[in-house]
Amino acid sequence: CDIGRDNHPLYKEMVYEQEPDIDILVLESLHGFKEEDVTYRDTYEEEYMIIKKGLKQNKKIIMDVFAQDRSALKVADVNEMNRNGLKFRCRFDTPLGMKLLSLYIQSYKTGNSAWFDYDKPYPFDIEHIDFARDYPEHMDFVRRDGPFVVITSSGMGYGGRVVDYFEHLIQDKDAIFVFPEYLPEDCPSKRLCNAAKGDLIEMYGNTYVKQCETIQLDGNSGHGYRKEKLKIINRYCNAKVIFLNHGDNESIEELYEELPNYT
Repeated sequence: CDIGRDNHPLYKEMVYEQEPDIDILVLESLHGFKEEDVTYRDTYEEEYMIIKKGLKQNKKIIMDVFAQDRSALKVADVNEMNRNGLKFRCRFDTPLGMKLLSLYIQSYKTGNSAWFDYDKPYPFDIEHIDFARDYPEHMDFVRRDGPFVVITSSGMGYGGRVVDYFEHLIQDKDAIFVFPEYLPEDCPSKRLCNAAKGDLIEMYGNTYVKQCETIQLDGNSGHGYRKEKLKIINRYCNAKVIFLNHGDNESIEELYEELPNYT
């Protein structure tokens, strides 16, 4: 599955010993063998400017992410923005994300988590977070006037609460949908991003005229680039067979061509 990336805002960089007894390695290949070109920090800074400008313009800003890991990361981003002087309340509208955020907070507060980087400021302050704990509260979030910032999930747009935001706000010129991670070409969120303002877009059996703004930022991908793939290959240094999965044909072919130079 996703092998993760170094320099994560929440986690310490993990160092693993070699495991030479592993014979078969299954390696994700979504980014092929590319070097990282957009960092977590790049994405944070872009989000900061989007939110700062959007709030001044009374925009409705919907951060649509994957619930696991990424929704907690967005809470950390919001905390940092508040520490850096951009003061605003944020809505958190993802049931799975709420469960995971609770687990993150519990784990962090033990003080001995193997994953979290304790040298950084506390990332999960929820003092300025409003939670949609049930469906009526969720729909209240969806229908409110701007300005607001909301974190929701189901990043690819196949289901979940983001569907209601799409249905209500695709035709709203004051709505901004932000997707801070990789999106496959055929998913609803990517099709929305690819459409121009004024285009007709078919989603969930309905036709909409796109009036909202859409912004895709690639920096929060949980998939490894060249550096992380090399760490995995070195960790399982004696693997006799490597299966490449979780990528399109182009990325798999790119990684396949490069592997003989490193194994």
